[in-house]
Amino acid sequence: MEIWSELEGYTYNQLPLNIKAALARRSLSSIVLITESASDPEEALLLKQIAFERLNTRGVALTRQEVRSCLYYGKFNQLLFEISQNHILRKAWGIPIDDNEAIWRNRLYTTMEDVELVLRFFSLRHYHKIKENLQNFLDKYMIKSLGFYDKDIAILRNIFLKTISLAHQIYGKNLFNPKPFELQNITFKNKPYKTYYEAVMVGLSNHLDSEDVLIARKEKVIEATKQLFQEDKDRLLTGGGKTKADIQKRLRLFDDMLAQVINE
Repeated sequence: MEIWSELEGYTYNQLPLNIKAALARRSLSSIVLITESASDPEEALLLKQIAFERLNTRGVALTRQEVRSCLYYGKFNQLLFEISQNHILRKAWGIPIDDNEAIWRNRLYTTMEDVELVLRFFSLRHYHKIKENLQNFLDKYMIKSLGFYDKDIAILRNIFLKTISLAHQIYGKNLFNPKPFELQNITFKNKPYKTYYEAVMVGLSNHLDSEDVLIARKEKVIEATKQLFQEDKDRLLTGGGKTKADIQKRLRLFDDMLAQVINE
């Protein structure tokens, strides 16, 4: 025992009366989820998550990704943590590399937003299947990931690493940061945007077979990206629009732009 080490080895009956009395006043609550109330395993897991989140109201509340990590721990979740340490990703998002003290002061790291960034990439590659809000879509992808095999994990790892390497070769130090594309009437904060990150990563992952073409034409990709921001009246690439239609439109716009550059 780390606290009250002098009680080490005692049974309950051997404890002093005042300590036994204190323990008797304490209770440990439990909630039993009856999985039979759900129609299928996926619904049962979602029910479990809802209950978990409602109980997560005291002390320091967990973020949505922290809850996912607790409930859906498996090989895919381990992959998310592994990939979140990628140096290109960390540098783009301002997450310290090889600095154990500084990293604990980084909000993206301490709230697992870096891990969620990786999850967003994998799940949004199937954006045409979105039927609800993004967070629920991410939840369901985590549930499905529990059935992934080792070969699936290896394929996903390779897709992410090839995609972020390609993105870095094209956009360099401005990766996921739209600041270089602002105009007189359009200003952006000098930081990476999640929505822009999603569009770049998902779009490029769909064209990995044209990697050499995209690198050779990277100036055209950059110019076409600038044009997208000029025409993006709804600011879909920088956080405007949260609906299913907005997400799908944003990702399609970027994907179509890349296809056009490739087919020129």
